[in-house]
Amino acid sequence: MWSESPYPPGRTPGGLPVWVAAPHSATLMGLLPMAAARDLGPRGLRRPSEEFTVAATCDVCGKGPSFGNSISHSHRRTSRRWNPNIQSVRTLIGRTPKRLNVCTSCLKAGKVTRA
Repeated sequence: MWSESPYPPGRTPGGLPVWVAAPHSATLMGLLPMAAARDLGPRGLRRPSEEFTVAATCDVCGKGPSFGNSISHSHRRTSRRWNPNIQSVRTLIGRTPKRLNVCTSCLKAGKVTRA
């Protein structure tokens, strides 16, 4: 029978994390700490419960960057991205002022009241 380890879970005697092999996927290959491997979904991807904020996204309409190719004179293609014109604006949400990232088309359309 295995006895209980005197060390904290996922730790070795030196205090270093125990590494486990992650499941094969396109985004995660190789080794992850045991604590991080516990947070993985069925295919080795992060669970959607964690919310990440994306830069260059309008908080009102959700407009984000669009992607395409830059084409040179010799017709070589390199990938590029077009960001929306996002401005940080103090707006009134209810009666409290709050800072939001708003695109200029929402500002021009009057979808936001400035504080």
